[in-house]
Amino acid sequence: MAWAHGVGIETKEHVFLFLPFLAFLTMGFLHTLRDQLIENSRLRVALVVLAGLIVLIAFAMAGLGFITTSGFRSALEAIKL
Repeated sequence: MAWAHGVGIETKEHVFLFLPFLAFLTMGFLHTLRDQLIENSRLRVALVVLAGLIVLIAFAMAGLGFITTSGFRSALEAIKL
């Protein structure tokens, strides 16, 4: 799993840079459109989907971290043999 470090870390770095923008976008939408959220169900659904996407990306980053550390551990075990 030598590819795990290269792919996992690079993906995590780029996704991490994108994640705060999504969070601020969601916060801005909630602040700007708070009066319309009561009446507009499609807007509520869109914001819930956007918030869910943020959570999903965060869990994916944790998973990539696990894959990366697993690859590193495997490499260390291979060196010991």
